[in-house]
Amino acid sequence: MKNIKPERKTLAEGIVKIPAFTIVGGGDTIGFLKKKNLLKQFSFVSTGGGAMLEFLAGEYLPGLVALEQK
Repeated sequence: MKNIKPERKTLAEGIVKIPAFTIVGGGDTIGFLKKKNLLKQFSFVSTGGGAMLEFLAGEYLPGLVALEQK
């Protein structure tokens, strides 16, 4: 996580202050937030960054489709 810009921490701090359900995902992001002691302040944490974004966008994920068919 070299070359992390300070704006990244500022953005995360701002997000956790708003009275909303907050979602974060992705390995690098989770690692960064954990290092900055901000991770536990998010409402939901997903290790699947790209898959989480696809799911939130309403796209079908093959693994979930297979589970739904059983």
